[in-house]
Amino acid sequence: MSYPVILEDVSLKNYIRNISISFEEGNIHCIVGPNGSGKTTLLRLITGLIKPSSGSISVLGRDPFRYRGRYGRSLAAALEPQPLPKSVSVLEYLKHISRLYGLDFEDILSFSREIGLDKYFGIYLEHLSSGNIKKVLLTQSICINPDILILDEPTMHLDLTTRGKILNHLLKLSEGGTTIIVSSHEFNDMEKIADKVHFIYDGRMIKSAFLSDLAEEYGVAFVKEDLEDIDGKIFVSRFGEYHKLVGLRDDLERLDVDVKIASLADIYEYTLYRGVSYEDI
Repeated sequence: MSYPVILEDVSLKNYIRNISISFEEGNIHCIVGPNGSGKTTLLRLITGLIKPSSGSISVLGRDPFRYRGRYGRSLAAALEPQPLPKSVSVLEYLKHISRLYGLDFEDILSFSREIGLDKYFGIYLEHLSSGNIKKVLLTQSICINPDILILDEPTMHLDLTTRGKILNHLLKLSEGGTTIIVSSHEFNDMEKIADKVHFIYDGRMIKSAFLSDLAEEYGVAFVKEDLEDIDGKIFVSRFGEYHKLVGLRDDLERLDVDVKIASLADIYEYTLYRGVSYEDI
């Protein structure tokens, strides 16, 4: 097993506290936790935007802080806030990205049309809404088709249909061998795509595990919906309260009634507050 990103005992003042973690190649890694838990700061450390107070970080065998800006198409990231040029239209900016990275502009156009960004090609970047800025950043990072893709809150500010399309693209990239590291407080979105989840709270990594191992450890099942269909979802949230209960049509009949259905948020809460018995779910 190859580990293109490795953190060893990394700290940053009071924001990140002694995190050691290795990210397996070709998997989708989801760093989940509430706002203010340190997710974005951790990604900024991995991309070399800031330097840790202590510990070491290796991205493709190099220190990302010292090698920042020289990874080329091997590393792509969409972090916010991310400065974008002023008085430049969306179309002009995407053409610049195409030339800069040697990309096929038709691929960028196709992706833009799929997520509805093409409607805003003539708009200056500084006049875009938060959702459309997110679409620009996702377009440039996903279309690079990098070895490592790092995304901060990729589904925030997006409508449900666009969310599903972005998540599907991440799954396809992962199938092609891209290592994807995503941060989010949207547990339900991450549950749909994660190979491995990393729970962070108050700057500390409180648990890292493959989603399949979590299901086995806690004796639960994660029921994932078809990302093309926003209706088919059943899950239990907040320790026994049926937050949503939507029929899975034919699949519902194949569920073992003795299997507990849980969401990723359930597991996070239980890990954080171990005084609550998971048998109560």
